[in-house]
Amino acid sequence: IAQYEAILQGDETWDTHRDMLLRMAALEDDMLSLDAMGVFNKDGHHWEMVYNQGFGLLNFIGETYGENTVRDMADKRPIVSFKSAIKQTLGVSADKVYALWKEHLLDKYGALEQSIKAAGEREGSLLFDGGSMDYHPSFSPDGSKIAFLSNHGADYALTELTLLDTATGKTKRLGENSNYSRYLSNRISWSANSESMFYVKSQGGRWDLFRYDLASKKETRLTANLRGRDPVLSPNGEWIAFVGNKDGTNKLGLVRPDGTGKKYLTSHNNGTLIYGPKWSPDGEKLLFTIFDGEDRDIATINAHATPEPTKRERYLMDKEKKKRKERSEKDAPEDEEEKEGDLNQLNARFAKQSAGYEDSDTSEPAEAEDENNDHDEDKDEDEEPEEVYPDSVAYANDSQFEPIVATEADERDAVWLPDGSGIVYASDRTGIFNIYIKNLKTGGERQLTNVVGGAFVPSVSADGKIVA
Repeated sequence: IAQYEAILQGDETWDTHRDMLLRMAALEDDMLSLDAMGVFNKDGHHWEMVYNQGFGLLNFIGETYGENTVRDMADKRPIVSFKSAIKQTLGVSADKVYALWKEHLLDKYGALEQSIKAAGEREGSLLFDGGSMDYHPSFSPDGSKIAFLSNHGADYALTELTLLDTATGKTKRLGENSNYSRYLSNRISWSANSESMFYVKSQGGRWDLFRYDLASKKETRLTANLRGRDPVLSPNGEWIAFVGNKDGTNKLGLVRPDGTGKKYLTSHNNGTLIYGPKWSPDGEKLLFTIFDGEDRDIATINAHATPEPTKRERYLMDKEKKKRKERSEKDAPEDEEEKEGDLNQLNARFAKQSAGYEDSDTSEPAEAEDENNDHDEDKDEDEEPEEVYPDSVAYANDSQFEPIVATEADERDAVWLPDGSGIVYASDRTGIFNIYIKNLKTGGERQLTNVVGGAFVPSVSADGKIVA
């Protein structure tokens, strides 16, 4: 009832993901009975279906009998009896309403299934079906393996890192090895030689970066208190891009494979979320999914953009600005435009230095340079100063931040084609999540899959094969 009321207030929605779960439950005869909707049993998937089916049933009641009907049900006694509330409000039994709802779903989703099959269903070949949750596939660079997460039929979302041999189709659970603590929940990335993998998992209440070596079967912790996820190694092996949780928001960050040199390319404080960064094949750009409160879109950013200043650098910037202000009061600059130009150049100067520092909560602020040095040697009259945008997605205007796919639909899980000419991603623009390909030069797009359920999280091999 709370979810239904939230829809009426505009704070909730029946989205395509919920619709997918209910659609497949109806078509595969896997819906919870009315009695089962009142308890949490079976596995984690069916626990979630208690909410989804309850939400869906109340939507049906509101659409069929009027939106005030659901509110009236909440006033009936006893309040703990859903069946009694339906009988008192609608004058028919809850079992009858449930049967009508189920019939409605079968008619609605059955017609949709038939239209998809008539147009040509395209869902590819099944590689693995060993769990109720199998996702985040990632091709090894040599194409010999696919790493992915699976719960292997276990309850809840306890997923383990699993390898699939592309030649034999055999799988191996790395969690079976005693040197590896088992459960992961986000994206995996490979080293260029296909001999190790990078991932993030919770350790001591913090999400940190780890490397797993296939030959030695050993796991190495690379960071402490990173608070990140979705790591991906750069083509030259020098940086790992990740999504950091910093200052109460998501930020796109970079860190060295040894855990040093942490820096952030984005700076925003409006609740924006970031997912799944991917390096372009030439290492110049980062492709990622961004959510600003409405829907997910896909964008790129310059991987070499000016990073956000660290605490030490902010201290130096503030100290230098204070000194300049004191000098300006003495020297009386000609006008406000000259003063603003000084501050812009100051911001740019310290921002350019930030790549050489590591963020630290414990380091003491360093002293500024010689107070008698006014840094004239750093100024270039022919160079446009880099303006800083502290409240925008990108930190500085050299970020080349660019939306790639941004519509009213939900677009997510983007990956590059091997030659960098385009991207492959998932979108629900038809009401069902499918995989699409976009040519970045021409802007042309094409739908690759046409499924009844949903297709997500594609990965592309070096020779162009796609797994999702």
